[in-house]
Amino acid sequence: MAQLRPGLLSAARMSDVRGTSSFSAARASVLASVLALVVALVSHAARAASPEPGVKPVSLDLFVMSQCPFALGADASVRELALKFGSNVDVRLDYIGQAKADGMLASMHGQAEVQGDIAQLCAQKHLARWHDFIACQNEDPAEVALSHGACTERVGGSVQRMRTCIEGPEGKALLTESFKRAALRGASGSPTFFVAGERYEGGRRTADLGRAVCAAYVGPKPRACAEFPEGPRVDVAIVTDARCPDCSPGRLERALRRLLVNPRFRRLDYGTPEGKKLHDAAKLARLPAAVFGSGLDADKLAAETLTPFLRAEGPWRSLDEGATWDPRCVDPGGCKLAGCDKLLACRPEAPLRVELFVMSQCPYAVRALDSLHEVMTELRHKDVTLDVRVHYIGDGDETKGFGSLHGKPEVDEDLRWICAAAHYPKKARYLDYVWCRADAIDEAARAACASPTTGFDAAVIEACATGDEGKRLLSRSFAYSDELGIGGSPSWIVNGRYPFTGIDRDTIRRELCRRNKLPGCPAPTPAPTAR
Repeated sequence: MAQLRPGLLSAARMSDVRGTSSFSAARASVLASVLALVVALVSHAARAASPEPGVKPVSLDLFVMSQCPFALGADASVRELALKFGSNVDVRLDYIGQAKADGMLASMHGQAEVQGDIAQLCAQKHLARWHDFIACQNEDPAEVALSHGACTERVGGSVQRMRTCIEGPEGKALLTESFKRAALRGASGSPTFFVAGERYEGGRRTADLGRAVCAAYVGPKPRACAEFPEGPRVDVAIVTDARCPDCSPGRLERALRRLLVNPRFRRLDYGTPEGKKLHDAAKLARLPAAVFGSGLDADKLAAETLTPFLRAEGPWRSLDEGATWDPRCVDPGGCKLAGCDKLLACRPEAPLRVELFVMSQCPYAVRALDSLHEVMTELRHKDVTLDVRVHYIGDGDETKGFGSLHGKPEVDEDLRWICAAAHYPKKARYLDYVWCRADAIDEAARAACASPTTGFDAAVIEACATGDEGKRLLSRSFAYSDELGIGGSPSWIVNGRYPFTGIDRDTIRRELCRRNKLPGCPAPTPAPTAR
C-alpha cells in the first residue's frame, strides 16, 4: 500500500506495504553509495573470516524485490552484520514474486524486476563476489535488467557464464524456487527478515538486527555480540477495543518494535476495568493507542523520534497517530456525543456500497482495481450490483493547488478519473474508463481509453480535468479522505461503515460477504454493538 504523507508509524511500516512505484533518485544514490562501500568491505571480510570455536551459525534470511527502494537499506544493514559476524551468521537472499500456472514469472515492479531478481540469483550461484555484484546493480535499481554485464566485469566474474544463466533455463529455475521459498515463508513485503528461522519484525538498523541475531545463538556467542548489548526496557500498554473490527493493535505494535530497542508490550481492552481506567487516566482520544511509562526516556533515539507525536497527560504519554476509533461513541447513546457523528460506527448502514480510496498511479491501487473488476463481474452474473465509489488521496485544495505522492502526473490522472465519474455516472460506466487508464502504460495507449469506440469523449473529460469543475471535485475528494484519516492506497470501506485493506479478489469478496447477504456467502458479521 502506498502512503501519502507518511506519519511516524506509517513510515516505520512502509515495507508492510508491498513495495512502491517510485522513489527519490538522490536518496537511492546515497543508499547505493553506502551499500557499495559496505558490501566491498563485507566481501573481503566474509572470505577471510572463519567460524569461531563452539559457535553454531545463526541464519539471517532476507526476502526482497530487486527494484524495491526499501530493500537497499535492508541490504546495507544485513551486509554490515555479515562484516561484523563473518561466518558466524549465514546470510541468504531470496526474492518475492509469483510463478504463474503457465510458467511465467511476475513481480510487483514488472519484468525488469524479474530480470534483476534472476541476475542476482545467478550472481549468488556463480560469482564469488556476489555481494559486490548486487551493490553494483543497486547503484541504479531502475536498470537491474540491463546492468548484469557491466557489474559482472566490475567484480571479475565470467560474463558468458552469467549471461547463460540469466538468459537460459537455469536463471528461471533459480527464481521459480526462490519465489516458492518466499511463498512458503509467507514473505510478501519487501523487505522481510527471518532470524534463526523466525520472522523478525523489529528495527532494521544494524544494531537492532545485531541484537536479534545475538539473542538467537544457542550456546556460545561470537565476539561480535559484545557490540550489541541488550537495550533499555520500555514498557508499552496497547489499549484497544474488542468492538472495533479494524483497530489492528498488532500493526501498531509491529511499528513500535521497529523504533524501540527493547520493548515489552501488553494489551488492554477498553471493556475491562484496567483498560477503561488507563484510557480515562491518559485521556486517550482514539484507539488503538500506545501508552508509555517513564522508561521511554532511557531509549534516547526512540524517545527523540516519538516525542513530537506524543500526547502527555500526567505521568502518561500516549500515541494514537492514525487511530479513528472512539470507544465512547459505541457506548449506549454514544453517537449523540459531539464529534461521534463522523465515526464510521455511527454512520447508517449502506448495503452493497463499496468505497475505494486510491492514488491513481499507485501500483497497488491498480491491482486492487483489477480485483474489484473481477468481483463485480462475478456478482453481476448473480444479478448483484455494487454501489462503487472511488475517492482520491492527496494534499491541497482548489485554492492552494494539489499534491500527491507520485507527483503532478498522478494529480492530473486523479482529475481525469474523477471527471469521468462526474460525466459518466450511470451504472458506474466511468469504471470502464478507470480500468482502461489504470492498465495503460504510456500516454499513447491511454489516449485510446477515450475514443468513439469506447464511448468516452476525451474533450469532455479534459475540459473538466483542466478546469474549475475538476478542481472542485478533487478538492472534495481529498477532503473526504482526510476527514476519515485515510492515507494509504488502496483503502476500502464497505457498507459505509467497515474499513479494510487488501488488493486481491478473495479479500474483497470476503469483506463484502462479512457485511452483506450475497449468493454463496456465509451469514454476514453483525455490526459492533454497545455494551
